[in-house]
Amino acid sequence: MNAAPFGYFIFFASVIRLLIWEKLVQEGSLAILRTSQAIYHDIADRLYNTFDIHLSSTFEDPWIEIRCKLLRVKWVIGRRDHNKFSNLPRVPYDKVKLVVHIYAPDPDDCGQFILLWEKISKLTQMLEPMYEGSYQSGSTPEAVISMVIRLRKHNGVDWIRNGQVSSTFCNNGLGYDFNEVLLPFCRLSRVRRFGIISDTEEMAVAADWAFANYATRLSQDPGYGDIARTFDGIAGLLNHRDDFFTPWVDYRFLQVPGRTLTLMRREQQIYLVDTMMHRA
Repeated sequence: MNAAPFGYFIFFASVIRLLIWEKLVQEGSLAILRTSQAIYHDIADRLYNTFDIHLSSTFEDPWIEIRCKLLRVKWVIGRRDHNKFSNLPRVPYDKVKLVVHIYAPDPDDCGQFILLWEKISKLTQMLEPMYEGSYQSGSTPEAVISMVIRLRKHNGVDWIRNGQVSSTFCNNGLGYDFNEVLLPFCRLSRVRRFGIISDTEEMAVAADWAFANYATRLSQDPGYGDIARTFDGIAGLLNHRDDFFTPWVDYRFLQVPGRTLTLMRREQQIYLVDTMMHRA
């Protein structure tokens, strides 16, 4: 007699099995996927569907939160523990749709934008090694991300104010906030399906979507090859932003007022003290 495809799990109702899968996946254990084809498909067909990634501009909210659409599972990545999620690049992104929810920062609290930049920059750095790893193993990278960026209204704050698109650091030579948060996603190679959705019609009408249109459609059009060369300096722009924002958080340098910056500096001080105590 052939073994049951679910093994002893066959004795559980499907709803109970689902609860077990959710518990295992929540804890980060995916070894059970290798036990049988039936169990693999029972879990993977739900797991590898849509990941909603939430990036809040509020300090108290989770640093990065990933939710699985068809499983009641979420993972919270902390500012200091992203190394625990080193397996994130190994997700089969050709089977997964990524929806990245970016919540609007308050231009009156510049630390919110800096916090958002840190999160987005780190997220894209965590996702990109999937291709590098494929090349190192001698195989052609097959993962093709389907990604949608949702520019979300948050706590009454939108990406537009009084009919004008927000630019927190316009006096420092930076562009519109929504364009700036798109820059780190230019790190991601092999993104073939990419879209941007704003929460409000006002934002959709008022914003200049030239950069977004290039990123989503025109970059694949040979007729726009001349424009493509203007984006060769993206890496330099990203390095400039990283260098620009770092001192704002360092409590030893600029003392710019603002609730979020104050909280970020305090968190950094606590981290540095803890680090020194562990080294002592």
